Amino acid sequence: EKGGTKDSVLESGYYPGVGTGGDQGGLVNAGVAPSSAIEAAAQTAYKEFNDSAVAYLKTQPGATVADIGAATVGFSRGCPAALRFAQLVNERGLTGPGGEVIIPKGQVPITGLALIDPVDRFVKQPMDIPPNVQGQVLSVVAEHEHRSDFRAMSYGADPRVTEVRHPGNHVGVG
Repeated sequence: EKGGTKDSVLESGYYPGVGTGGDQGGLVNAGVAPSSAIEAAAQTAYKEFNDSAVAYLKTQPGATVADIGAATVGFSRGCPAALRFAQLVNERGLTGPGGEVIIPKGQVPITGLALIDPVDRFVKQPMDIPPNVQGQVLSVVAEHEHRSDFRAMSYGADPRVTEVRHPGNHVGVG
């Protein structure tokens, strides 16, 4: 279920995490099979973003494609969902209801990305940060998490990423 606030220039949404029921699956998805739930959340977020952006461009006088962008935050396996959303925005751009290209692929910026103790254990999709992510990326990592199933994703080689090590384990960071 989507929640959030809305005004003429900003819209926010929340997407439930892996294992919380519905298209996010149950305990098996939360444990060893998160990929389908991650993909479902990202696809839903992309569709809602695309539809909202198209509606904004149609209804706001003076609106241009330069007004369109997104920011995303994830915790734990929500980070792969946030990354997959950014990848979808990069791969598809913005399209109208008839499939017409409004903003070409690779041209819709993700202007903010925060990954709070990102975990990708058992995730099958590639978790690369796409090129449409602009500016700095914040990655907060649990400094004292030693369980292999909660090993944090690392983006140390990407100059856009600032990694902050936070005292505590996985749950303590979130």
